[in-house]
Amino acid sequence: YRPFANALIDERKAARLPPFIHVCLIRAEAVSKAEPKAFLDLIAHHLRMHVRTLSTQTESPLEWYGPVPAPLERLAGRYRAQLLIMADKRSILNQTLGTIIDNFHEKPEGRRIRWSIDVDPLDFY
Repeated sequence: YRPFANALIDERKAARLPPFIHVCLIRAEAVSKAEPKAFLDLIAHHLRMHVRTLSTQTESPLEWYGPVPAPLERLAGRYRAQLLIMADKRSILNQTLGTIIDNFHEKPEGRRIRWSIDVDPLDFY
């Protein structure tokens, strides 16, 4: 067991997967197909601006992928999309999520659709 477990841990480290990186999935859903992606596009734009304030390092402290349609794009008459955020440090991820909540919780864009933040998601739908 030990050699097998060590090999898997080494693979996860090389691939930058948990537990060596911290992950968050932002999900959005609405009746309109365009609204979830448009909302997550706003968050991605916010992330681009936020990264500039985080650090002057050559490497970005955050990576994100998407927005993309969820694997089950339409469920119960609602369209879904998602945005994956990854950070080397939990503190950077938490700070970033705090700014997203502060900036989008009360805005009209964030109130027209259902959206959620899943830290360390167990699945991607």
